Amino acid sequence: MNQQRALRPFSQLNWSYSTINLRINQMVCEMEGNEVQDTELQLASGKRKPGGQYLRYGDVLKRHLTAISMSSESWEELSTKRTEWRTAVKTGLENFESTRLEELDSKRQHRKTRPKPSYDYTYDSNGNLYCASCDRTFKSKFGFASHARAHARRDQVMS
Repeated sequence: MNQQRALRPFSQLNWSYSTINLRINQMVCEMEGNEVQDTELQLASGKRKPGGQYLRYGDVLKRHLTAISMSSESWEELSTKRTEWRTAVKTGLENFESTRLEELDSKRQHRKTRPKPSYDYTYDSNGNLYCASCDRTFKSKFGFASHARAHARRDQVMS
């Protein structure tokens, strides 16, 4: 199930060879002067403005091609040869998936081997938790633990 979910976005590559006839210039020719140049420039560079806009088909296709280590300039030529295209996509996806799973395993292993934090809870004479370094008081151990982690991060950055 998890593997199917991970590979679902790349299903676009399986049928993108059939879209070779839809040339970018044909799609853009309906636009007017400056828009045509801007669109061609964005499609050529593969960059968009930062923000939360919707990605276009070409942007997503370029991201998927680079993820499977396929050249975004020569994919059209390769897609005209169906068997070569399918084997290239299949091997690229297998390599991508194996590296993705290895990265996930290494991240999990790093997270699991990290030592559990231990906190020295400090109480004042009234029985309230307080931070020994900044004298802030807390109502719960959870708040104190979060504050102690913030101090630890700040100390790591300063050193």
